[in-house]
Amino acid sequence: MNDYYDPYQGMNDDERTQAGCLHSIGYIVAIVILLVVCALLGSCKTTKEYMPVTEVHEHWHHQTDTIHKTDSVIDRQTTTIREVDSATMARYGIQMKQMQRAWLIETNRLQRELSELRQTRTDTVHERDSIPYPVEVVKEVAKPLAWWEKVLMLLGILFIFVIVKRNK
Repeated sequence: MNDYYDPYQGMNDDERTQAGCLHSIGYIVAIVILLVVCALLGSCKTTKEYMPVTEVHEHWHHQTDTIHKTDSVIDRQTTTIREVDSATMARYGIQMKQMQRAWLIETNRLQRELSELRQTRTDTVHERDSIPYPVEVVKEVAKPLAWWEKVLMLLGILFIFVIVKRNK
């Protein structure tokens, strides 16, 4: 009994040659498709990329200073001259005898200094500094397969199915 499996059993030489060529072409196409799929899968890149992003700090500082000073000199002098009687003079310790006439001179002086100065100053300070720091850029984009990629995948699955079925 022969344990050798012959897939071309019952075929003449021309049919065997034709079937063998078709199988060889199928194997070659399957290998090419497998290499293309491996190349497509091998080209995926999952490395992290860092893009420098500029960090910006802005500080606004408003300050208003007002100084209010007054500087004035007021000098007022009042002189009052009047005729007084003996009772008024007695208050000052002076005694008058017999109908004398007396004149009282009062001087009043007020001196006051005032100064006023007003100064207003407004300052606005704007500080802006930028510090670049790395930021991880994560982009996951799912790209749909093109029609020819779907066809190649279908053909690859069919060839694998045919190869597995023939070898059983």
